[in-house]
Amino acid sequence: MKDVNHPGAGVLSDFGDFCINPTKPETMNINGYRNTTCLEKYDIYLGIAKLMPYPKGASARPISVMKTEI
Repeated sequence: MKDVNHPGAGVLSDFGDFCINPTKPETMNINGYRNTTCLEKYDIYLGIAKLMPYPKGASARPISVMKTEI
């Protein structure tokens, strides 16, 4: 992002997607890529630390939701 140096450029941090070595997709479409498995992940904390100066926003989703009885 430092090299781009444009006010309209930025990143949207995805806290759960730091795969740097996925398996090869069986097909070259969205379903093929969705069915890949991550063989090697980039350190999530290092990745976020490097991205945080640049995002135009952030999104997060829960990994699991606890069900409670009332």
